[in-house]
Amino acid sequence: MRGLLIGGTIAVALSIAGTTAFSADDPIDVRQKIMTSVGRSGGLLFRMVQGKADFDERSANVALAALQAAGATIGDYFPEGSETGEQTCASKKIWEDRAGFDAVVAKFAERSTAAYSAAPKDAESLKVAVGPVFEMCGECHKAYRQSEDYSTRC
Repeated sequence: MRGLLIGGTIAVALSIAGTTAFSADDPIDVRQKIMTSVGRSGGLLFRMVQGKADFDERSANVALAALQAAGATIGDYFPEGSETGEQTCASKKIWEDRAGFDAVVAKFAERSTAAYSAAPKDAESLKVAVGPVFEMCGECHKAYRQSEDYSTRC
């Protein structure tokens, strides 16, 4: 199980790095791949916090690094003109309230950097570190995603 967790989180981190190198001309595609990575990393961290997956320090820190990378770049992939197409889940509110969206993205970046910098050593310190990051996920999705039904594409 430990090898699977480590391998999975390394793949997630590498997918973020590769996304921008291969698809930078398609901001919707890039942001969707980044958000998929955030979902996978966040899911792993959430399972660790809940005790549904064993805490693994290296896997947790790789997943936190993926969140930090996403926080540092995701805002760049919502340029004017990318409001529609390719089954985007982004709400038009992003472009109507750009300052508000940018503020939420900045808070996510700040909190994900703090969580990564905390370098959690156990499930309890992970819970403390990642809680504020998860709050930002919910805040952003509530305001700037078309639907909160994650069982469907949008």
